[in-house]
Amino acid sequence: MEKSMVLRITFGVAVAFAIMATFAILLLNPILRQIELLPDQGAAWYYWKLPEPDFWSRATAWGFYIAHQLFFWGLIRWAVVNRDRLRDRGALHPVNIVGLLGTAAFVGLHYLQTAVWYDGLAQDTSVFSSQLSVIFLLVIVLIMEAPRRGIAFGHGGRWLAPARQWLIRYHGYYFAWAVVYTYWFHPMETTPGHLTGFFYTFLLLIQGPLSSPACIPTAGGRRSSKSRCWPMVSPWPWSRDRSSGRCSSSVLPPCSWSRRCTGWACPAGCTGWSTPLSSAGCCGSMRSPDAAG
Repeated sequence: MEKSMVLRITFGVAVAFAIMATFAILLLNPILRQIELLPDQGAAWYYWKLPEPDFWSRATAWGFYIAHQLFFWGLIRWAVVNRDRLRDRGALHPVNIVGLLGTAAFVGLHYLQTAVWYDGLAQDTSVFSSQLSVIFLLVIVLIMEAPRRGIAFGHGGRWLAPARQWLIRYHGYYFAWAVVYTYWFHPMETTPGHLTGFFYTFLLLIQGPLSSPACIPTAGGRRSSKSRCWPMVSPWPWSRDRSSGRCSSSVLPPCSWSRRCTGWACPAGCTGWSTPLSSAGCCGSMRSPDAAG
């Protein structure tokens, strides 16, 4: 079997796992409905957290988060240090398999943590921290893609090329933090907003292990390869903003979630969708025609 076919099959299996893991969250519903949550207290209040957290609810949430974060950063660092061993960009390397298996393990840990202790990092952090982490991530994506995709409808953005080179070298560490932090910020709730949000996050967590050898920087600051999978994922937060857990909640009037979704849809339409899908080359290969960076 060709190496590229193995990579495609692995990606397909990983996405199928993400779909099944999302539906599996629904099985937690009988347990979650036994938890009595406090009344909503405004825009700065995260609704889905225990009224009386204990040591273990905090220790498991923070402990699993730290372990997951170090694991993800470790993968990136290993790929950077061992970039010469990952020159075959169309192959599935052991580091990819380790990353995917580790991701599956942390999905299981989060499932267990929600079922037994419920709380996420939202208990001890501001609701705006999760929102801002994702906002900055998407801003970085826009800057990195601006020379190719433009700022608005395919135009402008070439002046951001110098910043793009620097971000290509270091963006992976921030992306890993933003995704893992947001992942552990929320319990695995069963609202439509949480379910779509976790599915989106699962896709990002899959992307990391599969793209780590494809996005490691070379000595000149360029990526050794450029997967076009992630630009296809980046526009979608407008449809599932769960950073405050409110998109599917009845505690806010319709204008609140509609403004938020519209706010995501506008930049997605001006930047992401203005690029033809064929130019994205979504997962057809881990290579890219713009190898000159």
